Amino acid sequence: MNLVSLSLLTYFLSGILFAWLPPRKYQTQAIFIHGASFLLYYSPLSFILLSLLSGSTYHLAKRQLKGKECLLALISIACLLIVSKIGVNVQYEMLVPLGLSYYSLRCMHYLIESYKQSFSPHSFSDYLCYQFFLPTMLVGPIHRFDAFQRDLQRRRPDGVLFSKGLERILYGYAKIIILADYFFGTKVAAFVAAQNYSPALSAYLDCLFYGADLYLKFSAYSDIAIGFSYLLGFHVMENFNWPFLAHNIKDFWTRWHISLSSWCRDYINKPIIAHSRKPILAIILSMLTLGLWHELSMRYIAWGVYQGLGIASWHQWQKYKPAFLQSLEANTWTHALSVFITLQFIVLSFAWTKEASVWDSLNVYRTILFW
Repeated sequence: MNLVSLSLLTYFLSGILFAWLPPRKYQTQAIFIHGASFLLYYSPLSFILLSLLSGSTYHLAKRQLKGKECLLALISIACLLIVSKIGVNVQYEMLVPLGLSYYSLRCMHYLIESYKQSFSPHSFSDYLCYQFFLPTMLVGPIHRFDAFQRDLQRRRPDGVLFSKGLERILYGYAKIIILADYFFGTKVAAFVAAQNYSPALSAYLDCLFYGADLYLKFSAYSDIAIGFSYLLGFHVMENFNWPFLAHNIKDFWTRWHISLSSWCRDYINKPIIAHSRKPILAIILSMLTLGLWHELSMRYIAWGVYQGLGIASWHQWQKYKPAFLQSLEANTWTHALSVFITLQFIVLSFAWTKEASVWDSLNVYRTILFW
């Protein structure tokens, strides 16, 4: 869905009226109605599915799930997500529920934390407001219920937060329209196309600009979501934090798509380590899960394995690197070199996802690495 749309922007802004005009005791329901009516209009199938998932997960959580029941519920939601990914692959994308990739993970988070009894008492209205919260419904961030519940209880009109929200929204739209679409999409692309670069450099620049476009657009979507959340009185977690300045691959994954990577860390990586005592296996399976969340395809499997092996290699390097190198880590030049090497690893990783097939990606690597 195109977020740079006047009608969509107008409807998002109407959420301010739903959030603040009703009496305090009805504001939770009003925020839910605002998000639910949007979903009902744009994707009736998704509205029905999210309603069913919200009702069933809330009911299961209130029953104080046993371990096997919780696992079965999680597997069921995961299967639903997998089926939706298959639907995209076989060109039935119109039948794929809008926002399912995001609210399925929110449902799983809610079940797991309810099983751990992590939440304070709350109503079904609170949970519906969380699931149908419009600013994060389409493109995340995948925020957590406990933080949302705290904001729901404490939110008050705040001029400073409102001003920050408007500024963040403007910043997000500027990223999309000026930087991504105009500067990189038009000016830089035209300049590069006019040059007579070698095939290797052209292939590398394609990966670089593809990654820059991804970052600008998806970080902009997060800026817009966070900004609209501020307007409604909520603090939604940050999703990007200058990832291309990361000094190692682990640092990169604390800066890129933070809500998704932290979800995989908490609900994939940590449980696997706890049960298997095999951190390398946990890392690779976590990144494989992260890849398949994007798309059920060989290219995203390859991308996930690539990222997992990168993080695993970094962990092994930390264990066995020579002692004299540790003293150099605080050096400015060493840090700059680490950032440069990490950036190259990330830029090359985009060859997996920008191409239509693994074979095409391998051809890109062959062109870049072997000229």
